[in-house]
Amino acid sequence: MNINLKSTLPSIILILLLGDNIAFGQQRFPPNDPFQNKTELPQKIKRITQNENDEIISIKEFDLDRNLLFHYHKQMVGDFWRGKYITMIEVYEYSNGRLLKAYHLHSNAGFSIWYYQYDSLGNNIKVFQQENDYDDQDSLINKNQYEYISKILTLNDLINHPKIKELESKSNRYLLWERSYDTLGNLCQEITYSSNGDTSLIERYNFDQNNNQVYSNYQLSDEISWEYFYEYEMEISINEDNEPLPKQPAKLIQSVRLDYNKLNQNKRVSEIQFYKYDEKNRLIEYLEFREGLFNGKTIFQYDGNERVNKKTHYIRNETEIAINQFYEYNKEGNIIKESLNDFRTGEKKSTEFQYKYEYY
Repeated sequence: MNINLKSTLPSIILILLLGDNIAFGQQRFPPNDPFQNKTELPQKIKRITQNENDEIISIKEFDLDRNLLFHYHKQMVGDFWRGKYITMIEVYEYSNGRLLKAYHLHSNAGFSIWYYQYDSLGNNIKVFQQENDYDDQDSLINKNQYEYISKILTLNDLINHPKIKELESKSNRYLLWERSYDTLGNLCQEITYSSNGDTSLIERYNFDQNNNQVYSNYQLSDEISWEYFYEYEMEISINEDNEPLPKQPAKLIQSVRLDYNKLNQNKRVSEIQFYKYDEKNRLIEYLEFREGLFNGKTIFQYDGNERVNKKTHYIRNETEIAINQFYEYNKEGNIIKESLNDFRTGEKKSTEFQYKYEYY
């Protein structure tokens, strides 16, 4: 017989903060991200296409090692917007499984190419960037000036596009960021630079004895910075002989963001998130507060095969459902249909997405 004990990996800072003026939100990439899709890509997958009726919303292409090569995706803005959608495209080039080059295209913001450099241990230590800063552009006036990229639907379309060739030949390359790592290969610091060489952001990360990221700090300037604190729960299992069993991954259960502004001597808790799991360690609820107010909640439901089949979203209102999402899978476990019911306007608006899989 095995016995499971739950151990919370506490943060004294978190406990102290709860007595403060609390506010809440979500970091872009939380550590031990519970939202990550744990389902592996199908073997020999070549292409996944997502459609909304007859409109292509997303295309993903992969190599034989299931590395993402090409990602085309669109986001609806509205009828007032030129082209109605913002289009984004990313293309990735690899060598021996290592990312060497990435193209980033945005229909309203322009293009860039990233070049990756590594140390002898395989850690990505530098990224250099080229961007179309030679174009007369202003993404703030909503003119979607690069809307023509919506016609780029394949990897070859992009590589051979005249605007990409122009970018590679015309633009200067500059250092975008530098990274450093600890002896375990964890990212400890990242410094981001602007095109003129000035430092634009410094990020630092700390880990506990179990190699969980417990802290991150973001320094935008001498006056403005923010930081995150993370709290985990870890299950400790022992057998009938009182011997420990292999450790299970720690579960992120809470994160807190603090904002600092030295100009007005302001220090405040701006975001807090809570993560709740069931007895099978599946995420079943995500709760978010910002500026001391409820900002959102998502409830996850699963089918008999441990797959999410429904998400219920509450947005800035704890009692009214904002969005329901439903998922259907094929026998291989891949999503083939996603249905969305949006109640935010007071009336139900339904959308359906279909997924198509192509193989090598």
